[in-house]
Amino acid sequence: NLETLRIGVHDMAGNLSLEEGMFQLSALAEVLLSHAVVLARREVRRRFGVPQGASTGEEASFCVLGMGKLGSEELTYHSDLDIIFLYSAPGETLPVPGREAGDFRKITNHEYFAKVAQRLISILTTSTREGLVYRLDTRLRPSGNAGPLVSSMEAFVRYHEGSAQLWERQALLKCRFVAGDREFGRKVEERVKGFIFDRPLPSGVAEEIHRLRTRMELELGREREDRLNLKVGRGGVVDVEFAVQYLQLLHGGARPTVRSRGTLKALYELQRAGIVTLSQYKALDEG
Repeated sequence: NLETLRIGVHDMAGNLSLEEGMFQLSALAEVLLSHAVVLARREVRRRFGVPQGASTGEEASFCVLGMGKLGSEELTYHSDLDIIFLYSAPGETLPVPGREAGDFRKITNHEYFAKVAQRLISILTTSTREGLVYRLDTRLRPSGNAGPLVSSMEAFVRYHEGSAQLWERQALLKCRFVAGDREFGRKVEERVKGFIFDRPLPSGVAEEIHRLRTRMELELGREREDRLNLKVGRGGVVDVEFAVQYLQLLHGGARPTVRSRGTLKALYELQRAGIVTLSQYKALDEG
């Protein structure tokens, strides 16, 4: 709360640009997510031991991926955190070395990391006298609400190589490691780049993105003459984001400079590459 107040005071005083304010709010969320991961893993480890990779014999890794405005470091004051939980390998747990087995109970790695994710969600979303830390949204995981809360790396790759829809590929443009095992997270980021840019786009990309955008405008914007929606309504923030993301999908394979997760940075790079004109850039950037 103190950090959010600090950022807000500097923001209102005019000491922060839009980008600086969003970056500081995103950095704060990243630090708090990382601390929540440490707390959650410590609690689960105490009861269920150490998750071992069946094929490697080493401790399995875990990471949290930021999506949406968290992934692109564009959080605003009341943004939800869009996140995905991944672990490195299937296997089972073993007792913590050098500690009495006590009430240790062997479970699969999937069960183990589901408990870690559930505990992390509880830490961040439980209301206390001071409020709650963040609201979390995990619907961007493979298969959405119908899918498991956590995915193995193998299942994540299989889903995005074989079953993911175009909008999910578009959403991955914002995907970024934010908490957990950094080395594992970096490997995930590299695979995600391949999902987005190494395969040809399906036919009718522009039409499909336009269809999805129109549906959002009608179903979520619900505008009337006396009520506008600055985010998902006609001409709202999402129009700028979708325009930029469409051009990133179209040109990002051949032009790595336009792959930036941040909308304004990506828009600037699209203008530098000659993909949007200077007048188009100014209209979108100011909008």
